[in-house]
Amino acid sequence: MSKQQRERQLMQAWDRQDPVSAWECKRSKRVEKKQGNPNPVVVSRCKTAGL
Repeated sequence: MSKQQRERQLMQAWDRQDPVSAWECKRSKRVEKKQGNPNPVVVSRCKTAGL
């Protein structure tokens, strides 16, 4: 298994163990308003979680 594959597995496990919270979704929206661009990973997780 390559380093990239191991890192991907680690990040996926982390994502499952620590799901996005309502606070993170709200923060992401505030940051997007200031920066002008969204964080696609957080946006996706918020939609999946229904937040």
